[in-house]
Amino acid sequence: MSLLHVIIVDDQPIDGESMLDELRKVGHTVISHQVNTEAQFREALTSDVDLIFSDFQLAQFDGTRALKLLHELGLDIPFIVVTNIENHEAAVKFLKQGADDYVLKVHLSRLGLAVERALGDKNLREEKRNAELSVRESEQRYRQMVELSPDLILIQVDDEIVFINSRGAQLLGAASPQDIEGNHIMNIIHPDYRGLANRRIQLLEQGLRVPFTEDRFLRLDGKPVELEVIAVPSVYQGRHAVQVFGRDISERKRAQLALEQSDEKFGVIFRESLDAIIIVDAETELIFSVNPSTNRVLKYDAQDILGQHFSLLFPQENKFEERELIQRLRAYGAVLESQLFLRGDGVVIPMDLTATLIPWDHGKAIVVTLRDTSERVQIEEERLQKEELRRALQKEKEIGELRNRFMSIVSHEFRTPLAVILTSSELLERYGDRLTPERKATGHQTIKKQVEHLSQMMDDVSVIIRAESGRLQFNPQPIDLKQVCQELLQEMHTTVGMAHHLIFESEGEFDQVPVDYLLLNHILKNLLTNAIKYSSQGGEIRLKLSRRGTHTILVQVSDDGIGIPADDQPHLFEPYFRASNVGDINGTGLGLRIVWDAVELHGGTIQVQSELGKGTTFTIYLPILRFDS
Repeated sequence: MSLLHVIIVDDQPIDGESMLDELRKVGHTVISHQVNTEAQFREALTSDVDLIFSDFQLAQFDGTRALKLLHELGLDIPFIVVTNIENHEAAVKFLKQGADDYVLKVHLSRLGLAVERALGDKNLREEKRNAELSVRESEQRYRQMVELSPDLILIQVDDEIVFINSRGAQLLGAASPQDIEGNHIMNIIHPDYRGLANRRIQLLEQGLRVPFTEDRFLRLDGKPVELEVIAVPSVYQGRHAVQVFGRDISERKRAQLALEQSDEKFGVIFRESLDAIIIVDAETELIFSVNPSTNRVLKYDAQDILGQHFSLLFPQENKFEERELIQRLRAYGAVLESQLFLRGDGVVIPMDLTATLIPWDHGKAIVVTLRDTSERVQIEEERLQKEELRRALQKEKEIGELRNRFMSIVSHEFRTPLAVILTSSELLERYGDRLTPERKATGHQTIKKQVEHLSQMMDDVSVIIRAESGRLQFNPQPIDLKQVCQELLQEMHTTVGMAHHLIFESEGEFDQVPVDYLLLNHILKNLLTNAIKYSSQGGEIRLKLSRRGTHTILVQVSDDGIGIPADDQPHLFEPYFRASNVGDINGTGLGLRIVWDAVELHGGTIQVQSELGKGTTFTIYLPILRFDS
C-alpha cells in the first residue's frame, strides 16, 4: 500500500513489534521509532510522521500527555491508543480529546482497520481545509471583482440594503457604502418607479426571472440618476436575497435623446460610443450602418458586416432568437434583454442588448446597442460556485454533529440493557440450582425484555438511516384501522402496570383505510410508548380515532405526564433530540423523528400541544388516499 512513518509510545518492545506486524499484514511498509519518555517523543515528533500508537500509561510518560503535546504543537497526525487496559470511560475520554481510536492489545487484529480509518479521516480533514481555503480565496476574488466593477452592485434582504459596492455608493452620491447600507431599498428608488420595483421584488421572491429595466434612482442629495437594472434571486449569509446590478445609463439616455433631436449629435455619439451600435433596416433586416466600436466589441470589420442580414450575429442554434426579437420590437417599439451573440472570430459571448425602432428617412430603422457582459456573468458564476461550496461545507458540519450525538446517545443507551442482561445471566449461571422456577422464569424474562429493547433500538436506527437516505418504503394497503389500534393497545396492556389506564376512542368507520401498516405501527408504538414512559406516576393514556370531513383521518395520543418545555417543542422531531426535563428516563431521541418521517411519507402533518406537569397531546392528520395512488 504505502510507506508509513510511525511513532510507538510503549515501554514493551515486543508489543511495538506486534503492532508493526499488523501494519505489515495489511500491506504497509513501516519506518518506526519506539519511545517511552516525553523527551524521546518530542525528538521523534517531526512533520513527516504519519501515525502515532500510544499506550494508556507508562512508567515515565502516558498517552494523555502525548496527545496533549500533539495538539499543542498544532500537528494533525492520527493518534491511536493501543493498550491492555480495558476502560470504557478512559476510551471515551481519549476520543473526546481527539484520539482517532482505542484498540486493546488483545484485539490487535483490529489495528489495521483502525489505521485505515484514521488515515482516511485525516485525508478528509485535509480536503476540508483545502476546500475552506478555496472558499476564502474565491470570496476574496469575488469581492475584488465587485469592488472594481464600474457598475452599481447591491444586495437587499427583506427590503433592507445589506451590501453596496463603492461604485454604487458613488453613483448615489454617498461618501462610503456605509452611508447606504441599512437603508430601506425604496429610499433610493424614485417615487414614480417604486410600484414597478415592488412588483419585480415579488416576482423574484417567487423564483421568477425579471428582464432588464430602466429605473430612476435617487441620490442622497435628492437628484435622480438613470440606471439600467437587472435583479436576480440570490442568497446572502444563508438568507434569501435579491442581488441588483445597475449601470449608469444617463449618458445613453442623453445619446438617445440627441439622436431624436439632431443627426449631427447622433453622429457624434454613434462614432464615440464604447458600445457596439448597429443600425438595421426594419423592413429587410439588413445591416446598413455600424459604429467604430463594433469592430472592437464584435470583431467584425465594417465591410464584412454591412449588407448582411441581422441574424448573422446570432449563433446557429439561436437563430430563432433573432426572429422573436424582431417580433417583440415591432410589437413594443423597444427591447432590453440579454442574448448570446456570435463574434466575427467565432466566439459566442453574452451581451446586453438595447434595440429601438425609430423613424428613418421615409421608413423605419432598428438601432441596436450591444455591450459585452462576459465579466459580469463570470462574477455571478463564481458567486454561485462559492455559495454551493459553502452549503456543502455546512452540510458536512451538520452530518458530523449528528454523528457525534448519535455515538454519544447510543453508547449510553446500549450500556444499560447490556448490563442488565449480563447481571441476569450471571445470576442464573451461578445460582441457577438454588433458584425457584419462578425466579428463573423472571430472570429469563428480564433477559428477553432487554434483548427486545436492544432490538427495538436497532430497528429505530435502521428506520432513521433509511429515511435520511430516501430508502424508507411507502406501501399503502387497505386495512381496518380501528382493529389495528385495538390489537396494539391489547398488546401494550401486558407491558404496563396497574397505574396506567389505556383508553381507546373511535368515532366513525375505519375499515379499508389505505395506509402503510409498518409505518403506522411505528407511529402508534412510539407515541404510546412515550406517553407511558413519561407518565411514570400513572394516569390515563388515550388513543383516539376520528374523521375530519371525507378526506382526512385524525389520530390523537394524549397523556397526563410530565409535559414538554415550550423552548424544547420546536426541536422535538430533530434526530437524537431529547427534552431538557427527561432526567434519568431512558431514550435515544429517535422515536419522534421516526414518527415525523412516517407521517410525512403518508402526506400527513403532526402537531403537539403540551404543558409542564399536565401532559402532552400529539395530533396526526392523515389524508385518505385513493388505493390506486
